[in-house]
Amino acid sequence: MATSLTPAEPAVAAVLGVTVLGERLPGASWCGLAVLGVGLVLLAVPVGAGSRGR
Repeated sequence: MATSLTPAEPAVAAVLGVTVLGERLPGASWCGLAVLGVGLVLLAVPVGAGSRGR
């Protein structure tokens, strides 16, 4: 679990920089943050979460 959360540290730092310090990120950085977020969600969801067991 800790290994899958390690890539989120720079993303959290970037978002805090934007919100707290008023920094500006280019569009490519926002796209990268979105891709990273989707990847982390895919890692966090269990493999059989969407199907019903019979």
